[in-house]
Amino acid sequence: MAVIRVQIKNLGSLKSAFAKAPIIVTKKLNIAIKASILAIAAESAKNAPVRTGNLRASHFRPESLDFKNLYGKLQPSPFYAIYVHDGTKFMKARPFMQSAVDDKQGDVDAYFNQALEESLQEIANGAK
Repeated sequence: MAVIRVQIKNLGSLKSAFAKAPIIVTKKLNIAIKASILAIAAESAKNAPVRTGNLRASHFRPESLDFKNLYGKLQPSPFYAIYVHDGTKFMKARPFMQSAVDDKQGDVDAYFNQALEESLQEIANGAK
């Protein structure tokens, strides 16, 4: 039986590009995570009820924001934030954070779609 060989042009470049894919995708996803958290923080601060302004201002304090590799967290720092958000036996819930997440869902989706598109483009460019 005859042996047929198929040569793939730029195979070395392709392998190299795909080897870098996890680094590229992680970098782009971290950007999307940070953009998402900051957009939600801005909307949540805008939605937060104001008595003294402390709850609203806390959204951008270092202790309220946490970013790590493939991780982001927003947690307004005043101890009473959860009671305002979820309510108590005596106080009606005012879910300012959930409202912000709901309002910014389209933006969050766009940040992650952009991260995917940019990742694929960068990987493709590296394979040329």
